[in-house]
Amino acid sequence: MGDDVKHFVLVHGACHGSWCWYKLVTLLKQAGHRVTALDLGACGINPKQLNEIISIWDYVQPLMDFIASLPQGETVILVGHSYSGLCISLAMESFPEKISLAVFVTAYMPNFKSPPATVMQEDLELAYMLIRPNGLFLEDLSKECMLTEEKYGSIDRVFIVCEEDVVIKEDFQRLMIENSPPKEVNLIRAGHMVMLSKPRELCQSSWGLPWVLVLVQACHSSQRGDGHRVTALDLGACGINPKQLNEIISIWDYVQPLMDFIASLPQGETVILVGHSYAGLCISLAMESFPQKISLAVFVTAYMPNFKSPPGTLIQEYFKRTPTESLMDCQLSLDSVLFGPDYMRTKVYAHCQSEDLELAYMLIRPNGLFLEDLSKECMLTEEKYGSIDRVFIVCEEDLVMKEDFQRLMIEDSPPKEVNLIRGAGHMVMLSKPRELCQRLLEVAGKYHRICDCEAKN
Repeated sequence: MGDDVKHFVLVHGACHGSWCWYKLVTLLKQAGHRVTALDLGACGINPKQLNEIISIWDYVQPLMDFIASLPQGETVILVGHSYSGLCISLAMESFPEKISLAVFVTAYMPNFKSPPATVMQEDLELAYMLIRPNGLFLEDLSKECMLTEEKYGSIDRVFIVCEEDVVIKEDFQRLMIENSPPKEVNLIRAGHMVMLSKPRELCQSSWGLPWVLVLVQACHSSQRGDGHRVTALDLGACGINPKQLNEIISIWDYVQPLMDFIASLPQGETVILVGHSYAGLCISLAMESFPQKISLAVFVTAYMPNFKSPPGTLIQEYFKRTPTESLMDCQLSLDSVLFGPDYMRTKVYAHCQSEDLELAYMLIRPNGLFLEDLSKECMLTEEKYGSIDRVFIVCEEDLVMKEDFQRLMIEDSPPKEVNLIRGAGHMVMLSKPRELCQRLLEVAGKYHRICDCEAKN
């Protein structure tokens, strides 16, 4: 690695994950630097649950393992936010020779004399979806002085004060600076989640990097602002759902969160289901199970089965039309798939901003295919699935589910309406959020019924 290329290791705060750094990751990479954003134990998409994290050492294990794995002679810049100031301090104590600089971003910054214990709307919506409980480990952190001047104290530290932080307020940040003076103090007029609200300022701050101007397309939907209720669900072993793929035995385990949610709706309440890509099959099963609770189903460049053939025939047809080499570095088995980074960059996220791709890299998980379940029988009926109005949204430049395949499904199982979004790739909710929002509002206005329970029972 050249002298000008630095390796930044970003460590998130309590209840968050590596995902919160996605804007800063993009900026640092575009400035030519290496970046690693880690999930601590039971955070982000780390597979452990909080009840498995017994001590602070279980919590920081991913960080310790990463630093231990660095080649001899390689050093990194550690960046800790909020609660993870304590975590990077423990890493500094354990690996002083591997850390060239530690940056505390409105973070807990201990000294080596006492125990360590002594945003925009779219970012908030993302946090709501990904937040997980976090341990405090006060017993561990209060037992003894865990840091020494010889190790922790040997590493240069920079503290970035966030002036408008209402979580770790400025006076407390200044108290830590006074108690454990760093090499340098920087000030950003920002709140607690500075990596989301002021990513460019944070990228430039204190590291001597050139100014990087990046136009960040605000990928947000106006539905909540327009007064609509929105629920975004994680299916089994997806997102921050606690299950792992080996616990998902059947398609029914996979769709259980969706089924549970719809079953919990109050009597007389109906919803508009929107399924993307593979989830077209999932919302179809929900339509068959709860026709009286679904007023409209929208398939966004998604698998849309008919009620004459097993849903799995669509997947089989897709793979017949998809040359193996076009799947690039995807890891495909008989019953699961994991998108590879090259496939994601060139096909799945081809029309998205680079920060969207970085966020996806942090959160991607393997997915079951459930071909055996979906091929056994015709799981859908005209009386239930067929009784719900369907709209298909065609994404014209989708490189994953190409337009000819989308049109084939439309011809095979005609929906009530077909919409086209020009210039949209597979991840249309990221690349064309406003256009997608507008189409959803339009079709909702046309077809959504408050309740039609008698007709569907």
